[in-house]
Amino acid sequence: MLTGEVIEVYAEDRPYPSCLILSRATQPLHVVAAVDPQALQTHIITAYRPDAAHFHDDWKTRRKHQ
Repeated sequence: MLTGEVIEVYAEDRPYPSCLILSRATQPLHVVAAVDPQALQTHIITAYRPDAAHFHDDWKTRRKHQ
């Protein structure tokens, strides 16, 4: 996560704003994390390997489904 790239920001998420982070350490990994600025804590919501059916080859861009 420390070397990842924020690819989406969910500023309206509650109780804390969150973001989608792309890590490419060995294989692409997506991590959704939320930050509690008052407690100076980061909460990991979920982590998963992105699926080529939902993301383009850059693992950042979502595919549009019709």
